[in-house]
Amino acid sequence: NDKTLLSTGRPNAQIHSASWGSKFNFYTSRARNFDQYMFENDEFLIIIAAGNSGSEDGAYDIPNSVGDPATAKNVIAVGAHNSWGHSSAAGNLGPSHVADFSSRGPTADGRMKPDIVAVGKSVLSAGADPNVVGECDPSRIPGANQRGGGLLSIQGTSMATPVVSGTAALVRQYFRDGYYPSGKKNSNDPYPNPSGALIKAVLLNGAQRLKGVDNGAHGVTDSTPYDNAQGFGRLSLQDSVYLVGETNVQLKVWDR
Repeated sequence: NDKTLLSTGRPNAQIHSASWGSKFNFYTSRARNFDQYMFENDEFLIIIAAGNSGSEDGAYDIPNSVGDPATAKNVIAVGAHNSWGHSSAAGNLGPSHVADFSSRGPTADGRMKPDIVAVGKSVLSAGADPNVVGECDPSRIPGANQRGGGLLSIQGTSMATPVVSGTAALVRQYFRDGYYPSGKKNSNDPYPNPSGALIKAVLLNGAQRLKGVDNGAHGVTDSTPYDNAQGFGRLSLQDSVYLVGETNVQLKVWDR
């Protein structure tokens, strides 16, 4: 039952992060149910992995590969871009490029997807090893796509999605704690219940352009903002909200 699933943690939970999905490119009944839930609970925001079917079996830049429920209209569908630094695999072109596996739009009814992309290739995360003490402090940090102790480097839009979800929580806190509009915390300016649509708009508005799709030995595919590889672009919190002395972006928002 989709309503039961989305009601987990409610009413305290206002963000649902979903690192799962299907390969159905259509606007399914589940996608409709997710949209309906957000409509009925307008403070709620659902963030969903777009999928990992952008390249498969020797084929690249596969269109219509984003799957439901990321095909929903009110949610944020998340693609993946390359990582950098220690987590970056040899030969990667870096975070200015979409990962080859990141699922592409459009949806079957012609809508742009994904909505935004975040780091999702060779991301260092927890790799449970419950029978070992100190497992998350190995003597050597694992490299790209490797495991070491209780740490694991892995890739997928399932990794990119919680990055967006955590950033959405920070944007929500930004409004609740009264940082808008002055850019600094002000007890006279709290906005206790920003809508999910507002949080989504702030994140998409601040997204930054990517250069293309990194298909490895198969070269780079051109990509521009609002296409079906990068959507609005790369997630960037510093380009999404105004903080005095820290960011330059200026916000003017209207909600409800």
